[in-house]
Order: sequence, then structure tokens, then C-alpha cells
Amino acid sequence: MKKKILVAVDGSDYSHKAFKHALKEAKKQESHLTILKVVPNFGYDEKTMEKPLKKEIKKAEELTEEWKEKAEKKGIEAEDIETVHVERYNLTLRNGISRLIRKSLCFS
Repeated sequence: MKKKILVAVDGSDYSHKAFKHALKEAKKQESHLTILKVVPNFGYDEKTMEKPLKKEIKKAEELTEEWKEKAEKKGIEAEDIETVHVERYNLTLRNGISRLIRKSLCFS
């Protein structure tokens, strides 16, 4: 059974480091890599933050696509997702945003 690795992308230096580590682990363990797009919660109503939120979403989409291509060039099977339903990931790499991610995950 192929192992699965989940790594979150928020554009921070920490997420770049986590991605590099995820690539190394995925290559070593012949794992499937899932890249989760994460955008900041601005804490304001949707209407007020519509433009900044769209900008952050676009940035996250570009970054996840770039990272997916990097993984595939290294021979690693990869996908990017916006929402997640975790099915027993073997390794989840997370940083300071881990509380946000944990609160939004549903485990089956």
C-alpha cells in the first residue's frame, strides 16, 4: 500500500521548508504527496475581505501548481486540494498553522 503525505501551503518560509522535507520523504518512501492550499482567515466579513481573499487564493493556487510540478519532475505522484477529507495519511507536515488545519480536518 502506497503511503500518503500531506503538506500545507501558505507561502511562508516554514511551508517552503515543510515542502522540501515532504519531497525528500515522498521520494525516499515512494509516497503520494498531497498539497493542501491554505489561505489566511482575516477575521472580517466576506464582503470586506473579498479582494484580499481572492488575491491570497490566487497566490495559493499558483504556488500549489508550482510545487505539484516540482514534485512530478522528481517522479513523485502529487495532487493539490482546496478542502481535505483525510484518509489515514501516514505523515502530515505542518507548522504554525497546524491548529487552523486540525480544526478544519475530518478524519474517517
